[in-house]
Amino acid sequence: MFRATNYSECATDLSSVSRSPESRLKPAITPPYHDLHEPQVGLLMDRLPWRRHPAGGFIAYPDGDEHPDRCAVIRHAPAANITPPWLWIVVWPKWFKASQRALTRQDAADAATLAWWTLKQTPVPRDIEAEIDVIVARLLDMPPPSGLLSEDNDYLHKLMAQMRRRWSAELKNETLPPQVAELMAILSAELFRRRTGR
Repeated sequence: MFRATNYSECATDLSSVSRSPESRLKPAITPPYHDLHEPQVGLLMDRLPWRRHPAGGFIAYPDGDEHPDRCAVIRHAPAANITPPWLWIVVWPKWFKASQRALTRQDAADAATLAWWTLKQTPVPRDIEAEIDVIVARLLDMPPPSGLLSEDNDYLHKLMAQMRRRWSAELKNETLPPQVAELMAILSAELFRRRTGR
């Protein structure tokens, strides 16, 4: 299992980093550790475009330099009572973040490559806050999504709270737009039904 990490050094000043790959690391073929998830059958794993990191070690931007926050890093990071000495990290903000240690630079590169392509097969987490913002922003122009009432209670409560914030003055003055009043009534009835079982 990949271990989560809070490493945040991936976004670097690209002007200080060579544009051409520096290392001659081989592509990952087999996982160096038994606790890594096996990739799906047929998963293509291109070699990551490694280059020297200005702070030491190597960094790769698999989705290109225009996305410096999506990266893989390997570095020699020996510490007292901690082995193996090489650390690898893969990060895609709001999607995945993982790290582990390896015995050699090549093992770290292989493991980071495997982790990157394997974790890219996992579902992208939903951005609930953004979804709710969009529903509220569009509510006067288009109906809410048809599957809205299949969402969980937390989602519906967040939507109600956002609507109350957005239309607080109209709610106080009892001048809610009809679309907003209708959706609030529907959500209130649904939440009441779930709470009481009626």
